[in-house]
Amino acid sequence: MNDTTPSSIIGPPLWIGLWGALIAAALFTRAPLPVDETRYLSVAWEMWRDGYIFVPHLNGETYSHKPPLLFWLMMAGWSVFGVVEWWPRLVAPLFGLLSLGLTAVLARRLWPGSSTVARIAPLILLGGLFWCAFTTMTMFDMMLAACTLAALISLVRAWDDGGGIGFLLFGAAIGVGLLAKGPAILVHTLPIAILAPLWGPALGRASGEPGPHRGWRRWYIGVLTGSGIAVAIGLAWALPAAIVGGAEYREAIFWGQTAGRMVESFDHARPWWWFAALLPAMVLPWTLWVPFWRGVWHRLRTPGTDGGLRFCLCWFVPAFVVFSAVSGKQPHYLIPEFPALALMAAAVASRTTAGTLARAWES
Repeated sequence: MNDTTPSSIIGPPLWIGLWGALIAAALFTRAPLPVDETRYLSVAWEMWRDGYIFVPHLNGETYSHKPPLLFWLMMAGWSVFGVVEWWPRLVAPLFGLLSLGLTAVLARRLWPGSSTVARIAPLILLGGLFWCAFTTMTMFDMMLAACTLAALISLVRAWDDGGGIGFLLFGAAIGVGLLAKGPAILVHTLPIAILAPLWGPALGRASGEPGPHRGWRRWYIGVLTGSGIAVAIGLAWALPAAIVGGAEYREAIFWGQTAGRMVESFDHARPWWWFAALLPAMVLPWTLWVPFWRGVWHRLRTPGTDGGLRFCLCWFVPAFVVFSAVSGKQPHYLIPEFPALALMAAAVASRTTAGTLARAWES
């Protein structure tokens, strides 16, 4: 086999190049889209213009709908490049690129014996209709996806190494996620940590041996410690912001934008089945990839389903159920779960489609 096999062509240069072409096309062919993109750019500009640090503002009023990390990054770029339009529009897509790389890293952790999964998973992710379109948008969910992936990579590291630094990094990633889009990061990360007994014992390592034995008490103390670190990071911003922003802003960030949305959404209220109906269209064209769905079904029916697939199911299913149950729903709420779907697709393809393609290439 020569160096032009599919496994050598499908890799970071390909999906990085495709991402670059996609973002360049978006920047040069369209203006910021109302209402969301124009609103977030306006918030960052008002913070920059008036010197607001802790509390985002819009039209002279406190803006409690989102935490400040995206706006901080926009302002940081302006301090380097000057007030240019292209930088704030590039911040969120850069997190999309980071998410592609982190998906490959997580694939190597979950399937250490298969380099093919790590090579093709980012390409499958970028090739999905909704992810491809959304990665060009100036919104918060690509940041949240990157934080979710970083947290889950750290969680697998904690499993492989017996805790320690893995749990610290797990908490740090969730803490950054809190600053990116608030408590939603907990829905994307904590269930999979709690469900470790379902995926951990089946997860292989590079050595081919299972992870080191540990007591579950130690595991859950580590998860709790990481969660405490995350909360501390979030409060490091929220407490000063609550003081500066006043009583109304304080109530909004600690209640209105979290529990209030869960109980009865003031916006985007939709029925419980809405995500189930929308998801097949969101993952096009992979919805039409019949061999993939057959492969997933076969893997699920096979005794001893591998830990990587179990991990992805424990990631996707709880978040899907939670977001289906809450009142407010938007398509992009599930963006951090799309890498789970891409990883499952890549794991199946590595044993079916990819193998067939490699044999055809060699011939």
